[in-house]
Amino acid sequence: MSSNDGLQVPSTVLDISPIMQGNEADKAADYANYFCSYAYLYHQKQMLMDHVRMRAYHNSIMLNKHLFEGKVVLDVGTGSGILSIWCAQAGAAKVYAVEYTDMAKHAKALVDHNGLSDVIEVIQSSVEDLVLDQKVDIII
Repeated sequence: MSSNDGLQVPSTVLDISPIMQGNEADKAADYANYFCSYAYLYHQKQMLMDHVRMRAYHNSIMLNKHLFEGKVVLDVGTGSGILSIWCAQAGAAKVYAVEYTDMAKHAKALVDHNGLSDVIEVIQSSVEDLVLDQKVDIII
């Protein structure tokens, strides 16, 4: 078993997915295929138009502002940046919006347009390569 802060995960669970398995070329192809779809605006639009999904995210953040106020948030796979924007609006002191694809450029434009660049830092990087200068309180 593998342990991470008390969570017990059987090692067999970690190895059953065919994704990111095989030789380096196979892993690179899986990586590229996974991130390719998230790089397009139409894919982001489809997610944003899922009103049930978006309402649930919005309510989870806005109805729990006390959990976000003054906190440092890491938004992994920020996409359009909407969750980062809501975290900032909920009172987060700092939000790191991390996006591997070129969608990071669109997220940065949305952050700037909403006047939140003083709170939200959009970083185009894989989370595996990410190095932050501070610890985060919340990961979304």
